[in-house]
Amino acid sequence: MSVIDWLRDHPVATNFTAFDWVIVALNVLTLVFSGRIARAFRPDPDEASYRTRVWALRGLNILLLALQAVAALAEFRQVTLVSQTGLTLLLAYLCIHFANVFFLRRYGRQREIEGETVRTQTYQSSVFSLIAMIAIGSVALLVIMNIWETTSWLKATSVLGGLLVALVATKDQWAPDTVSGLIILYNGQIRPGAVVRSDELDLLAIALRTTLTETTFKDLVQRHHVVVPNRRLREAKVEILSDCTGSGLWEYHDFNISYDCSPKVVTELLEEAWTRACAKNRAFNTDVRPRIRAVEAGDHAVQWRLFYAIGNVYAIKPARFAIVESALALAAERGIGLDTPLTHEVRGGPTG
Repeated sequence: MSVIDWLRDHPVATNFTAFDWVIVALNVLTLVFSGRIARAFRPDPDEASYRTRVWALRGLNILLLALQAVAALAEFRQVTLVSQTGLTLLLAYLCIHFANVFFLRRYGRQREIEGETVRTQTYQSSVFSLIAMIAIGSVALLVIMNIWETTSWLKATSVLGGLLVALVATKDQWAPDTVSGLIILYNGQIRPGAVVRSDELDLLAIALRTTLTETTFKDLVQRHHVVVPNRRLREAKVEILSDCTGSGLWEYHDFNISYDCSPKVVTELLEEAWTRACAKNRAFNTDVRPRIRAVEAGDHAVQWRLFYAIGNVYAIKPARFAIVESALALAAERGIGLDTPLTHEVRGGPTG
């Protein structure tokens, strides 16, 4: 028996109509070309977001194909209803995806992050995308209920009440992050490309994007992505380092130096360290001279603080590394120890 004869006599063929085969073919084509579909309508160059869309589309296709195959093999007489339901879900997913892309391109903003131009979400694009998702999802639900002739459920107070109870019961899981995400987008302070620092979150990173549930950052040191829920981000103290004055961002580094070194010697040491660091790294604003202050007279050493201006906030860490390396090399040349000295005692002074 040939494959064609087997398919002709098999329940899959006898239960499937021409419409069912069209839906199967559409699912297969979408599954095969899911990567190209997601790439063609890709609103931003983020690779992780692209892979998520591809696997979501593939997972939906595989689920729908599996449901149709099970219904046919079990000789379920309502295979057409399964096909129509699958088509509705597939079209709803694609419509939501295309709506997000449209609103992102229409109301999103183009920003340059570390030399790469990306389109990012705004308050308007997120609100419109959320409205579109709710509207499309509601229409899809009504269509599916009409396919299965269960519209009478809408008249049943218990069903609607159950849905409302489920939403209220889970509001603590989705509502705070969603509301916080809209507030963050509306304020526009933690915008994509901004350099932020938060001691509470142990964060020094570049903001990449904000969705309704979370904000993604790129760590300035290890270069990996950090995902923070919007609720935690709003509750924490966050410094926006990129919103600095025309002179640049003022940073500092502390050095513990022995009491034996005079202020003049320390000042010359740290000024020369700054000069060498500027030659190594272009992140510094060389038009602004450094400031050197003695901030604490401790039991073991004097704590000196070197203030310096950074013009490129994306290189805040390399600038600090350059300062420390230059100070260490210069201290070794001049015989000045930057380690914590022993306690200095003054003897023979006047008594009360």
